[in-house]
Amino acid sequence: ELTAYANTFDDYIYLRPQSELRLTNRGAFPVQQYTQTDALLAGLDLRTEIFLNPSFTYKITGSWIYGWDQSKDEYLVWMPPAEATHSMRWSTKAKFKLSDPFVEIGQHLVAEQKQFPEIENLPNPPPAYQTLFASIGASTTLLKRVLDISLSAENILNNTYRSYLNRQRYFADEMGFNLLIKIKYQF
Repeated sequence: ELTAYANTFDDYIYLRPQSELRLTNRGAFPVQQYTQTDALLAGLDLRTEIFLNPSFTYKITGSWIYGWDQSKDEYLVWMPPAEATHSMRWSTKAKFKLSDPFVEIGQHLVAEQKQFPEIENLPNPPPAYQTLFASIGASTTLLKRVLDISLSAENILNNTYRSYLNRQRYFADEMGFNLLIKIKYQF
């Protein structure tokens, strides 16, 4: 599945960083102001699943977004960089009173954002990064209702990175290794 789009907006509202810094008792912080402009947003989204056999599936997703400020004739700020995720998933039929057991491993890739406006006192976007993830899970029945249980690990290699879309990136790195236990019970 490949989706392409292009949309123009009159009076598109976004948060634009200003060239000034505001000094507070905690330090100097960038000032941002809501701004209106005529804008063009275009992009591509990709999603594909390749069924290698009844148990193994390879999945790829990706997106690229282009934002242009038509009034100022420059790139829009805070547009996400190009990114892609690919993963391999093993799943099988019900076993041991568990339905839909699965194991999945994958990689998330994020490019460096090269399309951004030059604004004084606004640091350049952070470099590209990648993270690895894995999860295992299954469903079962409890009191005649479905119970989903999974264990997921994100940023397995504990990479240090900063996301362009996180406005706290000026001050702190993104979360390191993260272990999640998910339990979902349908009433």
